[in-house]
Amino acid sequence: MNYFDYSVEDFAMDSRFQRWVQHPGREDALFWQKWLSEHPEKRQTIEQARSLVLLFSFKEDIPAEGEQEEVWERIAESRHASGTTRKLRPESRWQPFGKWAAVAALLLVSGFLFYLLRADRTVRYHTDFGQQKGITLADGTAVLMNANSTLEVLPNWWGWGESREVRLTGEAFFKVAKKKGFGDKRFTVHTEKVDVVVLGTQFNVFSRARGSQVVLNSGRVKLKLNREGQSGPILMKPGELVGLYEGSGSPVRKKVDPERYNDWTRQQWIMDGTTLREVTNRIEETFGIEVAFASPDIAQERMRGVISTENLDDLLDALAKVNELHVKREGNRLLFERQELN
Repeated sequence: MNYFDYSVEDFAMDSRFQRWVQHPGREDALFWQKWLSEHPEKRQTIEQARSLVLLFSFKEDIPAEGEQEEVWERIAESRHASGTTRKLRPESRWQPFGKWAAVAALLLVSGFLFYLLRADRTVRYHTDFGQQKGITLADGTAVLMNANSTLEVLPNWWGWGESREVRLTGEAFFKVAKKKGFGDKRFTVHTEKVDVVVLGTQFNVFSRARGSQVVLNSGRVKLKLNREGQSGPILMKPGELVGLYEGSGSPVRKKVDPERYNDWTRQQWIMDGTTLREVTNRIEETFGIEVAFASPDIAQERMRGVISTENLDDLLDALAKVNELHVKREGNRLLFERQELN
């Protein structure tokens, strides 16, 4: 069956899809997992259809086999006892149109209830260690999530409220859309330390344990720092970085090359005098691996160039070769040490 052209309503009315949502079995789970892996662009449609099915809780009330026989016996007894016949009314030629009208009404009500449901719930996207995910929000905004990140689309996105609001933990690159019905609403990214308020722009947001930073590629954004006693908002211009780091009392603001800070979107890291400690911070955050150094001076080794992040083993081999180091791996822990001289 060609599910690719299915809309949200088509999926919600499909019996196989309903069975998977309501009574998931191994066969159905394997089928839909495989189908989603082949059509990742349909994941949002699938999620919306699942919500719709769960809302209506489609149910078939089918009597057991013994109960069916009992019902038919009662019907037969009733016919013989009455000895009467009933004249059937001729089927109206307008009946098919009535059926289509009923279906259309059901879809209209379904869409409206689904709208209400989505407007009052948080939709959550997550990436695992070593995984990136691209999603398109309802307004057309494109988001590329880095590994080990969570993006929540907050309630009231679907039309109410003054702002399109999301919450980010981790790292993501945003291309905010201007779209009729949405474009006149502020787009706000909430993080633990800073809120980013934008309208039609491209920017990278980083928010992890070691700090938060925003790098603006184009357009303009306004930052609202989530600190007591903080002065007014910070207005950013293209090519600027604003960071709030652990141990720093005030925000860091400087001119940068934005491509250096969204390098991960191209599955590479750009080194421009970067210390090995800074690189291993990214390894820990991206791949979920703990890193240690045999001696403190190793962490201060500096590198320049571009390194691929598509494969962790290749990444570690490159770092070891460039810095003439040996990387010892034990389970989920890495140790960087000097190579022994023969």
